[in-house]
Amino acid sequence: MKIAFLILAHKEPQQVAKLVDVLSSEGDIVLVHLDRSSGAEGFQHLPLIAERQAVTWGGYGMIRATNALLSAANDFDFAYLLSGQCFPLRPVSWLKSQLRDGRDRIEAARMPNPWRPMWRLEQRHANAAPDWARRPLKRFLLNLTSRPNFYDRFGIVPHGGSQWWCLRRETVEAIAQFRRERPDYDRYMRWCHVPDECYFHTLTAHFSDAIGPSLTKALWDEGGSHPKYLTQADAELLSTGEVFAARKFSPETASVLHSRAS
Repeated sequence: MKIAFLILAHKEPQQVAKLVDVLSSEGDIVLVHLDRSSGAEGFQHLPLIAERQAVTWGGYGMIRATNALLSAANDFDFAYLLSGQCFPLRPVSWLKSQLRDGRDRIEAARMPNPWRPMWRLEQRHANAAPDWARRPLKRFLLNLTSRPNFYDRFGIVPHGGSQWWCLRRETVEAIAQFRRERPDYDRYMRWCHVPDECYFHTLTAHFSDAIGPSLTKALWDEGGSHPKYLTQADAELLSTGEVFAARKFSPETASVLHSRAS
């Protein structure tokens, strides 16, 4: 079994290097996308892909960057998406034992639901714009004519969940084929709110016949919009469950986990 580990990074090159070191321990593919707005200092020795997209929180650049990683990967059985602030809690050998059941591993809940209402898809959003332009652009976009109903447009039930997943090659290929046949899917998703939490989930739910829970976990402070930084105690708690990797970790905690894994 060959896994392509795909890393979205924008800072802390030494931390990302430790992540690459652990993920490559069994000879699997590891590729890194570096945010175009980030400096390359310290990243030069890492397995960077040539394409660099500008990534903003909740914007479509995250999708472009992920698709760039998928395009650069080849000869794999599973593609596992991680952030540069993720870190494995178990060996890669344990992950492979879990993947032998042949399921896609992704959190994909039918929309709408309390966490992901339909306005995320069916209203236009300005997350891809620079911070200074978001408010006036948001007012402009909301005053445009309403967008087509998602299901009526694509004949697909939308799904959403955590950004981080592990997909079978055949699922990745089915998604790529759909994108080639329906370029309007990407145009539609460009203006969604946080498309990285529904873009791949919707297509995986549509094409896959076997889906299991994501193997990457995070912990959230109550009412927070971003996951909290995990401690060593958090990592030990999460490692008792069906979890391969967790996020997000500070460089200091990632160093401790790297030392234990070495």
